[in-house]
Amino acid sequence: MRYKSTIIVIFTIALWAIFKYPSWKKEKIESNRLIDWSKVTDDPNEHLDFELVMPGDATDSPDAHLKVDAYAKRLLEERFNVTLNYSMVDVATYERKAALVKSSGFIHDVLIEETSMLKSSVKHGFIMPIPFEVICKYAPTYAKIVQKWGSYGWQGSVVDGVNYGIPLVIPDARYPKVGIWRKDWLNAVGFNGIPDSMNEYEEVFELFKTSKPDAKSFLLAFGNELNEEQKQQVLNDAKPVWAMTGDVINWRAGMFTEIFGAFNIQPFNWVLRDSQIAWGGTQEDSRKAVELLHKWYKAGYIHPDFVTDEWTAEVLSKLYSGVTGYLSHWSLYSELHPKGERVRVMGRLQKLRDRELLLKLGKTKFETDSLIDAKSERYVNLWNAATAPRGPNGHRGHRLYGAIGGFSGGYYAFGNTVIEKPQKVLRWLRMMETIMNDENLIINISMGKENLHWEWQDSELGPEPVGKQPYGTMSYNRNAEGLGWSLWHQEYGYLVQVPINEYIVKRYFPPGKIEFRKKYTPSAWGDQCLFGDTESNAPNHIASLIKRMNLYQQTKLTEFIVGDLHISEWDKYVSDYNKLGGDVILNGMKKYYKETLATAERVKSIISIFEPKPL
Repeated sequence: MRYKSTIIVIFTIALWAIFKYPSWKKEKIESNRLIDWSKVTDDPNEHLDFELVMPGDATDSPDAHLKVDAYAKRLLEERFNVTLNYSMVDVATYERKAALVKSSGFIHDVLIEETSMLKSSVKHGFIMPIPFEVICKYAPTYAKIVQKWGSYGWQGSVVDGVNYGIPLVIPDARYPKVGIWRKDWLNAVGFNGIPDSMNEYEEVFELFKTSKPDAKSFLLAFGNELNEEQKQQVLNDAKPVWAMTGDVINWRAGMFTEIFGAFNIQPFNWVLRDSQIAWGGTQEDSRKAVELLHKWYKAGYIHPDFVTDEWTAEVLSKLYSGVTGYLSHWSLYSELHPKGERVRVMGRLQKLRDRELLLKLGKTKFETDSLIDAKSERYVNLWNAATAPRGPNGHRGHRLYGAIGGFSGGYYAFGNTVIEKPQKVLRWLRMMETIMNDENLIINISMGKENLHWEWQDSELGPEPVGKQPYGTMSYNRNAEGLGWSLWHQEYGYLVQVPINEYIVKRYFPPGKIEFRKKYTPSAWGDQCLFGDTESNAPNHIASLIKRMNLYQQTKLTEFIVGDLHISEWDKYVSDYNKLGGDVILNGMKKYYKETLATAERVKSIISIFEPKPL
């Protein structure tokens, strides 16, 4: 009852505001455009209060809730003479009810919004414009990073030629995620090294399908302790396995992106062909990839559940349980580190399976425990990172999420409440710029304080930072202190989202991560959509049509892979796609692409005026 009453009150207030002040939106927008930014100054001696929204992952666990005296929060407040009041808002709830809450009269000073939400806020007059000139003048280093890593991001916050946001940067999104191999399976089937080309992928997939790799992995570990009858029993009782499954519902990651990438295409990306914008899902290279995937499905390499499996549930579970030996588009350094949670889970589950099989073969409990202990090294890390396979023409690729704005990061926007104190915009920009150029400060608000939150420990490649208790290396306890959840992964500030410069990353992050990135996830292997993300950065008037056509394409590509559609029907699929909406989308995106290039060029010229420090 209390919940329903609250909703009724909010809804009533919202309606009252809308009907009593129908011209409010227009007046607010017009007054915003009258700000003379040349006369706005930020006196560092003036204390400013900010109302903000917590980063989304803070709602994942009660342990992640920001403490009142959180370390990073306190550090920022003291350094910049501010009070940071963060509201805990569930991400899904915020996305559904943001407009209603804002209509009730409460608007945060600084918000984080995706393109569609931002443009809705503009429509209703909830946020204020922020000229590119102001961003480039007060945060020139940050502006140059956006321009360098994803200039497409500027257009995502522009409405009718006016800018309303600051694109946020997610540095790790510049690098692809690659797959994981069961390295014990590779050893079991006699493949030396890591498959590197499409031909080697197919060779290993065939061996996985026909050679009982899970059983042979067990025999490699314990065969010397078994008689011939027991060995044969292990092989006879071996369960069917597949090379891989997938998550085709998740088109951003699960639609076999490394296989399409080997053909120099991503079906859900906008690409350039002969200097013209084109849709990846209707290109000839996509047809070639789909034809190969159908061949693999028919050969039994791809588990039939790939149509319904979900990435962090069934797909990962099949790898854990010895049903599949390869997982696409997953690997991060932290995922494959021996101290990583999923690596340890894999080891524990394999140990339980080995124990169960040894007992089934007639070993006593004492013998079983002794054998398991003797093979403890087997369970340290059963995985190995994959390299994106080299395709017929030598190309490698994995779909990127887009490092700027859109799906990965969104945009900082300033609520219309800030119209009364526009110096808050300048203070926030000064905070961003200062943090980016102060090595000690950005380390302290992202990684934490050395010898309090983390310390250096030796590793094979040199010293690496490791979390101290109770904060840990990957822990919600870090979030509670205003720090990123992962000490090794998050290369940007948590409470104030600015990227850590690359030279600082190389100095402070694990040397193993730097080597991992060079070997397995170089940025050159990342296939970038022209707009960062197909849906998140799309113009509003065709965004819903793009979503519908993406669903249509997911269905059709899946039908080709499983054989419900024959590859000879590809041209008909392309024709149908274009008639149902593809042509409309293409025409809209051609115009949007021109606007994106023009906006990027405009910002480039503004950046040159303020001459930020060299990166």
